[in-house]
Amino acid sequence: MKQAEVAKILSKEFGTTDINELNKLFKAKNAPQTKYRFGGKKLGHGVTGPIKAITETGVKVIGNTRVTLVLFSDIETLDKPKPRSERPVYPKAPSLDTVKKALADDEDEDDDDLDDDDEDFEIPKPAKPRKRAVKPVGKSGSKFIPREKKKN
Repeated sequence: MKQAEVAKILSKEFGTTDINELNKLFKAKNAPQTKYRFGGKKLGHGVTGPIKAITETGVKVIGNTRVTLVLFSDIETLDKPKPRSERPVYPKAPSLDTVKKALADDEDEDDDDLDDDDEDFEIPKPAKPRKRAVKPVGKSGSKFIPREKKKN
């Protein structure tokens, strides 16, 4: 996407396609903090946030903790993000207690069926780690003690 195309999309809300005027409007204190979603293959899930400025190379987007520069070459789509009611809401992961109860119920029901199948499968035992020799404490080192030679 090019700078002119981004300006054309933003002109619907701000009423101008001039980049300098748009940057002044973004810096104004009473500027609307409308979030925009930038999408593309290189952007992964996309970048969403209010626009801080439009530069020659890309668009600066305000994130949670930092400002991100989204390059024009990476932008494939630009639109307002969908409201929360239109986006799919994924269920939360089940708690550990719920999973344990479900597994316990499964084991109780399937015990009769699994007894026959155990003979067919052999479960390999994990290899035991090798034990290293224990170093003696206080008695390590050479036993040689140099002494004076006897003269005959």
